Amino acid sequence: NFDPGRGDALRACVASLLDLPLAQTPDFLNAAGGDYWRSMVSHGAALGLAPIKVALGSDGKLPSPSVEGGLCILRGTSPRGAHGHVIVAAVGRDGVTLDPVHD
Repeated sequence: NFDPGRGDALRACVASLLDLPLAQTPDFLNAAGGDYWRSMVSHGAALGLAPIKVALGSDGKLPSPSVEGGLCILRGTSPRGAHGHVIVAAVGRDGVTLDPVHD
């Protein structure tokens, strides 16, 4: 669905990070009674993974250094309306900056 605020970016990000087809990735936003996070934790646990949320600093950077090139899902406000949007991002050279991944 490509309607503003109704897209599938979260599912697409997870599929990209796990190198899975979109059809093999749960629809997190519509699963588990609308609790996307519970659905993501459950799916991650089934794969031996544990998703975590990290609040960025007021400067938009990670609060502590991470591994350069490490991938994550970055959430922000959509450029197409007043709703959230996610993208795949990579940790920059300084270990705290996140850069969009364009592949």
